[in-house]
Amino acid sequence: MQVGILGPVRLSDGDRVVAVGGARLRALLTRLALEPGAVVPMPALVDAVWPDGPPGDPVNAVQTLVSRLRRLLGTGAELRQVAGGYRLELAADDVDAGRFERLARAGRDRLRAGAAAEAVTALRAALALWRGRPLADLDGAAVAGPVLSRLDELRLAAAEDLAEAELAAGTTAADVAVRLRALVAEQPLRERLRALHVRALVAAGRRAEALEAFEDARTLLADRLGADPGAQLRAAHLDALRADEPVPARPALPAPLTSLIGRDDDLAEVTKALSRARLVTLTGPGGAGKTRLAVAAAATLPVPVRLVELAAVADPEEVPQAAADALPAPGTVEPAGRTAVERLVESFGGSEIVLLLDNCEHVVDAAAELAGELLRRCPRLRVLTTSREPLRLPGEALHEVRPLAPADAVRLFAERAHDVRPELDLDPALVAEVCRRLDGLPLAIELAAARLRSLPLAELTDRLGDRFDVLTRGARTADQRHRTLRDLVGWSWELLTEPERTLLERLAVVPVVTPASAAAQGGPDAPELLAALVDKSLLQLAEGAQPRYRMLETIREFALARLTASGRRAAAEAALVASVLELTERAEPGLRSADQPQWLVRLRGEWENLRAAVQLAVGTDPATAVRLGAALAQYWTISSDHTATTHRLRRLVELDGPADPEHRAVVVAYYVLNALLGEHNPEAAPAIAGRLRGWAGAAPAAGHPVLPLLDPLLALLADETGAGLAAADRLLPAAGDWTRGGLLLVRSMLAGAGGDLAGAIADLDGAASAYRAAGDLWGESTTLTFLALMRTRSADAAAAPALERAIGLRRRLDPSDEAIEQRAWLAQLHAWTGAPEQARAELTGLAGLAAPSVHCVVLVRVLLGDLDRLGGDLAGARRWYGEAAAHAAESGEPMFVAILGTSAGHLAVAAGAADTAARELTAAATAAAHIKDLPLVAAVGVAAAALARSDREPGAAAELLGAAHALRGAADGLNPDVVELTARLRAELGQEEFATAYERGRGLAGPAANALIQDYVRRR
Repeated sequence: MQVGILGPVRLSDGDRVVAVGGARLRALLTRLALEPGAVVPMPALVDAVWPDGPPGDPVNAVQTLVSRLRRLLGTGAELRQVAGGYRLELAADDVDAGRFERLARAGRDRLRAGAAAEAVTALRAALALWRGRPLADLDGAAVAGPVLSRLDELRLAAAEDLAEAELAAGTTAADVAVRLRALVAEQPLRERLRALHVRALVAAGRRAEALEAFEDARTLLADRLGADPGAQLRAAHLDALRADEPVPARPALPAPLTSLIGRDDDLAEVTKALSRARLVTLTGPGGAGKTRLAVAAAATLPVPVRLVELAAVADPEEVPQAAADALPAPGTVEPAGRTAVERLVESFGGSEIVLLLDNCEHVVDAAAELAGELLRRCPRLRVLTTSREPLRLPGEALHEVRPLAPADAVRLFAERAHDVRPELDLDPALVAEVCRRLDGLPLAIELAAARLRSLPLAELTDRLGDRFDVLTRGARTADQRHRTLRDLVGWSWELLTEPERTLLERLAVVPVVTPASAAAQGGPDAPELLAALVDKSLLQLAEGAQPRYRMLETIREFALARLTASGRRAAAEAALVASVLELTERAEPGLRSADQPQWLVRLRGEWENLRAAVQLAVGTDPATAVRLGAALAQYWTISSDHTATTHRLRRLVELDGPADPEHRAVVVAYYVLNALLGEHNPEAAPAIAGRLRGWAGAAPAAGHPVLPLLDPLLALLADETGAGLAAADRLLPAAGDWTRGGLLLVRSMLAGAGGDLAGAIADLDGAASAYRAAGDLWGESTTLTFLALMRTRSADAAAAPALERAIGLRRRLDPSDEAIEQRAWLAQLHAWTGAPEQARAELTGLAGLAAPSVHCVVLVRVLLGDLDRLGGDLAGARRWYGEAAAHAAESGEPMFVAILGTSAGHLAVAAGAADTAARELTAAATAAAHIKDLPLVAAVGVAAAALARSDREPGAAAELLGAAHALRGAADGLNPDVVELTARLRAELGQEEFATAYERGRGLAGPAANALIQDYVRRR
């Protein structure tokens, strides 16, 4: 997470810009970011947010803003409350002001060490961080004035250091003089600026102007301060007097008209590459900014640079002459008969010089031949080239110029938009959307920003579906290739061979290109054609263990339009579906075996293609869509949260049209399994069960190993516990290891639904063993997690080892898996067995991780809230429960209503708010009963018992505790709520009366126990 305060406050998480709404919230973030990692006292925060005077309850008002800010920060940074204030846990470099100071110091150190080029790179990067007036959101705060003065002084010092470094490094002196003139106008009495301005004018060959600049400074100092010029200014004047009047040289590089944004790292890497290699080529897609970066990198070098612009060179044989034309005009008549290459060799000779060959792609062979010849004959020459494909010469160092990161793309758009409409108030979300859809390509972004002269931002965003018709007005000074987006892409297109164009068109329907998907579209020539498209920057190699390639959306839109116009799009889409079907049907058996980890890696690399193939098939071929669902169901079950998988499979279950009965039955089985594992009970479950049973009945008796699970699963869905147990018992003897694991898992659910905790534990133990024998790491880990929860309810010490093994299995399956759910339950077990601080540390760490599902996010925060509540910190508990509720609100799942309502009920009882507790518990009990989750109903029962005791009904409280025992099948003897409540009720009622009431509740059958809990919270 990074914060920008050198301008309007900006919050970004990696590449994602986070909108910070509201002036007070922006002021709070700015004030905290002024001192990252340090405690900011409450009075300082109040002054920053309310400079005109504090509100009535400033502490509560700050806490409200802090809660909002924490939601924005998410897991990217912690905002911690400490004694007397708050601390934003960020490093100094995570705030642009801190980063600026570090870079400015580094630049000054390199300047003093004589490393001028390195100083230029650091200082330019430092000053590029300034986006406007610093602390723009702290108007009126007492702290703002002194900090602004300090920052402004640092900025001016860095600007002076940069000018000095640029002059030492050989940057075009006239450009330096222009910038210094503007700074002198801003700070006319600053002598170092004045002295540097005089020196820059002298270096630019403008001695008379330099002397005039000195005289202006001398006069102003005398008039304003009654002082003479200081030593620096006098020394610059003396140098100007001694300087000869040179003939101004033709500028070697064009002066930039706009700032270079988001390329600090690229600039440093290219400069470093030029120090190591004699030939450096910048590659990348059209419009990525290769030329701009190359010119900026060349400008930092302390040696002469010769720029050769090849865009207008149509004939490859003219490339050497174009390079020779860039040489300085000779002082004598050229001898006849010398070739352009000979002129270049003679000019460069043994001098240290850089030749910049710009836009080589359309004459790449000729450019490579010239570069190779010159490098062989001129030992101190270095060549920097820009091209959409490499020159492929020995020793060539390649630097890929990728599209801008999202935050930099947004900054570029905003800057260019304000160039054309300074008054414009931009919607950050819309700007981010425009930049995303334009792939972060600088040229496309600049074309889009220019359209804001005539289009509102919202309309521009809506019209980007027709981007080639919208982005049509580039700068008049741009070459023809860069005037419109269509020209930009068309230039690359014309450089392709016909087979390359055909493959690129067909790959436009493939979200992520892999060797397999390319082969499906391009046949046996695909590997060679794929390599050519990568070389020509029309595909980009993505990071990862497997070869995967991405196509920019701008290229994709262009290729799709041509593919559609050709009438070949349907065939390309059919090839994608067929290739995905072949892959997934080959992978499916492996996902139920010891090969599971390898197949998971393979399919994750194809994730976007899998999704696209299913969407295409759903719209065109229901039978193939269902077949794909059957092949993907096990993968979805393992790799996604169960609620998401349930929704995917339900869509396929309900598809109209013919489908293979076995494929449909497999989809039905996985649909019900995921619905139950995700505690997502479908509406009108018995009616749906009947419909599903009809489909399942058409399946063959033998076939896919999941089919035997159908009858017990459908019985569980329809509340037919006895029938489900009988079906499982009938099918188990003939089941193989994997099917046996599934049957025992389902039978454990049936046993749990009937209140048979011991039977559920035994079945889960058996299921884990069966999955282990089959090699299914996911199946074993899942059953061990359920087994640990069951053992926790019965106070079994074996719960912890089961969770530890489950965590290890998940990491074997996927080393990046944080196993958040299992680690959260293990932390709860630690808290319940005497180590609450260890649990708090573990859960706090988990809260900072990116969770794979809303369920994990909610679970961790509810458990942290429980720790605070049980420790007496009701405010802390309220905060954690509130965060959990905010995340859960997105899903609307009844399970979350039950969990959060139970937590809120406990909290309200602890706070003495009995009416609130009753209201929360009524909602929780209704939701838990709706999804038929007996342990959740039991949890509501415990909270209801706490409410009954607070209402001075200890007998009812004991009976409710007993009913909760009946529903879960155990006393839950480790649960602190149960333990504490039991002890207090025994003390209040006496052992005999407590036991009588408790056993009365415990003796109830499941439906009666459920009804007791429901009735109590409703009548209360």
